[in-house]
Amino acid sequence: MTGRKTIGRDLPGGTYLEITAEIRDGSAGFSVTGSLWERHGTWNGRACKRNGRDSDAGGQIVAEIRTAAPELAPILAVHLAAPDGTPMHAEANGWYFYSGRAATYEREQVAAGRDYGYSRQLEMSDHDRAARALNIPPADLPADMDRDAFRAFVASLAGRWAEQAAAARVVFDAMTDGAGVEEVTR
Repeated sequence: MTGRKTIGRDLPGGTYLEITAEIRDGSAGFSVTGSLWERHGTWNGRACKRNGRDSDAGGQIVAEIRTAAPELAPILAVHLAAPDGTPMHAEANGWYFYSGRAATYEREQVAAGRDYGYSRQLEMSDHDRAARALNIPPADLPADMDRDAFRAFVASLAGRWAEQAAAARVVFDAMTDGAGVEEVTR
């Protein structure tokens, strides 16, 4: 199943958010992104969009999407996961965080004056960052695994990821905003 659905939400203060969810073939099977138009002068965000103004923000703007459309949480949870629900580069990315290699690199960058947001990322533990990369709660990620045990643990998550993908497809199929889906392709 592949497709794209775009819905619009009017937000407080005249802001308009357009959310696009996609399911497609390939390693990044699920995607949910948004474009946000703020009020400008007498035009609310929806009017700005309708009249061809560039959006004021866009991309994987999770906080805005989660606030405007909390029902899309299952799709947000599998953003950039394969169609079977496997997170992108699950084992490699998970191990990079779990092993502490990401934090080591980021601390080196910060020390060299190249923060790029690393300081904020370092506020989260290696364990929690690995769990996030694997789309699981930190409590479900065992501690003190070696590489082989980690690899086996990641392989054991296939069923859980398939359930996450199935939940995302249900939400995708039901996706509507009450004012009409503005774009649907399959």
